Amino acid sequence: MCSLLWLFAVLYSALPVLSAGLPGLPPKLYGVNLGSWLVLEPWMLPQGWLDMGGQQCDDCSTCIASEFAFAQAFPKTVDATFKKHWETWFNQADVKALAENGINIVRIPLGYWIIEPLVDRRTEFYPRGGLEQLRRGLEQLKAAGIVAILDHHGLPGVQDPNQMFTGRCTTDTPHNYHRALVWTSVMTTLVHLDPSFTNAVAIQAASFSSYLSSPRLHTPQANEPIMDASQTPGYGDFQKNFVRTVRATEFLLGVHTPGFPFGPAPSAGTNYSQALPNIADTEKIFTEEIRAVLRDAALVLVQMGLNRLVPGRPRGPIITNFMDRNWQFNHPANPAEAALGPQGYDNHLYYVYVRGKPVFSSISARISHKHRAQQGVADANPDAYLKSICSGSFSLWFRETAGSSRFLTDLKRVEADAALGNSPLWFGEWGLPTEFEATDEFLRKWADAQKLAYSKGAGWIFWNFKVENSPRANNLSREWSYLDGVRLGYLTKDPSQYHDANVCVPYVSVSHQRLRPTHRAMALLAVTVLLGLSSLAAAAPAPVLEPRQAITPLSAAQVASFKPYTFYASAAYCAPASTLAWNCGANCAANPTFTPVASGGDGNGVQFWYVGWDPKLATVIVAHQGTDFSQILAAVTDANFFMESLDPTLFPGLSGLEAHSGFADEQAKTATTILNAVNTAIARFGAKKVTVVGHSLGGALALLDSVYLPLHISGITFQTITYGMPRVGNQAFADHASIGSTVTHINNQEDIVPILPGRFLGFHHPTGEVHIQDSGVWDACPGEDNTSNLCSTGDVPTIFSGDTDDHDGPYDGVFMGC
Repeated sequence: MCSLLWLFAVLYSALPVLSAGLPGLPPKLYGVNLGSWLVLEPWMLPQGWLDMGGQQCDDCSTCIASEFAFAQAFPKTVDATFKKHWETWFNQADVKALAENGINIVRIPLGYWIIEPLVDRRTEFYPRGGLEQLRRGLEQLKAAGIVAILDHHGLPGVQDPNQMFTGRCTTDTPHNYHRALVWTSVMTTLVHLDPSFTNAVAIQAASFSSYLSSPRLHTPQANEPIMDASQTPGYGDFQKNFVRTVRATEFLLGVHTPGFPFGPAPSAGTNYSQALPNIADTEKIFTEEIRAVLRDAALVLVQMGLNRLVPGRPRGPIITNFMDRNWQFNHPANPAEAALGPQGYDNHLYYVYVRGKPVFSSISARISHKHRAQQGVADANPDAYLKSICSGSFSLWFRETAGSSRFLTDLKRVEADAALGNSPLWFGEWGLPTEFEATDEFLRKWADAQKLAYSKGAGWIFWNFKVENSPRANNLSREWSYLDGVRLGYLTKDPSQYHDANVCVPYVSVSHQRLRPTHRAMALLAVTVLLGLSSLAAAAPAPVLEPRQAITPLSAAQVASFKPYTFYASAAYCAPASTLAWNCGANCAANPTFTPVASGGDGNGVQFWYVGWDPKLATVIVAHQGTDFSQILAAVTDANFFMESLDPTLFPGLSGLEAHSGFADEQAKTATTILNAVNTAIARFGAKKVTVVGHSLGGALALLDSVYLPLHISGITFQTITYGMPRVGNQAFADHASIGSTVTHINNQEDIVPILPGRFLGFHHPTGEVHIQDSGVWDACPGEDNTSNLCSTGDVPTIFSGDTDDHDGPYDGVFMGC
């Protein structure tokens, strides 16, 4: 449905159209990775991991050796434990140290689960709170003049099989391509909308080698694609969809990208109902996949409440970032072909390779010289290392056809990439580790030589900013910690300077040796995963699950008893003139004895409503229109949510009750008019009962009326029946609305609206849910937000488990609408 695209666009239509401008990369990148900050890699802090409660083992699937396993093992304490780690591993003192040592950029590995609604908590276990920590860190870095690359390291579903460094240790990786693109759209929105993200200059794409490779050749990685392109036949398509997602999202945010085949970008005056059909008919940017991504991203943004953020300073399009084309062999896709707007390229190089970085056994007992020599880029001695890095023989390794392997030693990486359009190029991961016991003197030369080589491009980003110093870590930080490297004198305090700028002179005239294929350049995996989720609030504890036997099916007669009210809710979508005349087609014909008393609203600035009397049911009917997405202002009402206290002039004597601000504002527009109409109906017909109904937004307004009207009318019985109702208020509001069990909220199958806004924002449903199963059975679900899979909260744990088509019905054969 285009309506969700409208919602996405409307959320940010107030952003000005932005003129193109160069992203904020420093002239030369001198950076570090913030590994093990938001994502804990146990090898980098082995003692700290054990102190937290983690375990060490050679097979990470057999113990608590990953964040996923930790969260699964300690669900009640994981958030607090990791919050302490996040706040101590990277904080203001570290930012100060980086700034004092000339660092101007950081690369921050992120996992998909930092965006909370993407996580299926039934099967996926991660600490919460990471997004707030990311905001905190970005603000501190910004104050120090340091910019950031947001790197999508941890993919949805699972990362590298049997690796603890990707957030989860597993043997299989399901297809989660779509969720990764949704993550990309949401993160792009944060970069442009959230003031904390104004120093985020690039988003680096996840590698979908794990999702796009042949199952028979399945060796997935996270941020570094499998080097054999024949195993990643779909990676080129992913690169294009990644860029499309970023640029399409920016287009809807009002950000202009030179060369983007649409224009002008949307603005506050744009009529999206006219714009989107045009978009659908244009070039291959807003494809069906991208439109689906944007629809789902809009729902995630609404669920997270991100529209309440105040936009930061206007900026141009952000940089999209990929590993370079020459990272792979066997005719790989060229990411330059996906470029639209500013784009950068990355390469990683380590001269010591252990799959997935060192494991605990590698720390306690150094990897054997034989093993390391077999895996290295150059022979395991100082001269070979310096010859390799200084001469450029590290640069390229191709296998053009099966059985034909060779090094191209005469082309340096930067020049070769530039010839393919992969420029600017930076080296996003490198370090000082070696395959031999290196002396202090050699490490100084080794640092200078690598800096000289990598500075021929756009610059470099060292792995890592720090590593634990402890007996268990066994001097690991000497070669892996940038700050320790400076302290020990291997790296210069000014990153642009060298101990010996002529370190390569003795080696550049040496003829390039032809290296065996087994010496190919393999980058050490730096797979880290951001732990966390929404910063808006800690996730609310799930209610106690009601016993399955307490969930009871309604009888056929009970189901049929709701049908008149279903038609009344549907009739609220009809124009006031037709409901006042009670001439609105099938909806009105279904309740022929109804006598209207009043109606109003315009469906735009004010939702439709009507009040009348049903003698057969012996009740006054109050009905509210739901959200009509063809009316932009109604969509804004649905999107404009944050929690606010109820207006004491309308809701006197109630304290602690808070509700969705958009719903409360909309209810306030008609509150006194409807109150007067209800009093008129009661007086005219001698009524003793009032029933308030509504679907979707109309259900939310009905629930607010169910709290409001009894405060001003006494001696009357009230009941409320809603359909596809979102959550309306906080726990106190839900508890108050539940008094007397007068509320019934009916949810259809996998409708996603009832799970919005998220409970982690503090919203709760009252009691009285009736859930329509796929089989057509209507089940009564006891309690508030019952998490049984027979009830909405359990059946639809995330928006990706839901179906927007279920929102309008059928409710016992009735579809909502006029």
